[in-house]
Amino acid sequence: MNDNTNLISTGFSIWLMPHGKLKQQLTDQINELSVEYDTPPFEPHITLVGRLEVPEKEAIEKTYSIARNIRHPLEPVTSGIGYSMEQNPFQSVFLFLLPTKDLFRANSIANDYFHRSEDFNLHMSILYGNIPQEQKAEIIVSPIHRDFSFTASDLFLYNTNGPIDQWELVDKFEIR
Repeated sequence: MNDNTNLISTGFSIWLMPHGKLKQQLTDQINELSVEYDTPPFEPHITLVGRLEVPEKEAIEKTYSIARNIRHPLEPVTSGIGYSMEQNPFQSVFLFLLPTKDLFRANSIANDYFHRSEDFNLHMSILYGNIPQEQKAEIIVSPIHRDFSFTASDLFLYNTNGPIDQWELVDKFEIR
C-alpha cells in the first residue's frame, strides 16, 4: 500500500481540460491506475498555473481576463510518457506535452496576472501518489493512451485547496 497522506494542495488552479470521448478515455485510465496503485483519482487536466493563494473573487476575475487575453483556443499535443525521479506526488506518472508557443504564451499571461514567475512544467499527470520508482517504470511501458491532441477552448478554475477528493470546479471561462 502506498502512503498518499501528503496529497494535499493549496489555493486555486487554472486548468486546460480535454472533453468528450477523450476526456472519458483519460478519466477511465486515471481511475484504473488509481485503483491499481491505491491512489486518489482526479480529473484529466493540464495545469496552466496552480497554487494560487488569492481570494476566490480575485481568482475568478483574473481567470476571466486571462481567457480573454489568450484570444484563441489552445491545441495541446502529447509527446510521450514519463515519471518523476523525485517524490513529487502530483507528477508521479505523466504525459509530456509538445512545447508550443501558444501554451507558453498562455502560461506567461497567467503568470503576469498573478505576479508570478514560475517555470511552466508542461505535462498531463495520469497518476498521482507516492509510487516506488520500479512501479513507475513498469507503468510507462504498459499500454497507456499516450498519443493525442485536443482543442482547449475553455479555462477551468478549480479550488484545489485540500485533499484531491475535495477539489471542485469554481467556474469555466471561454477562451476568445
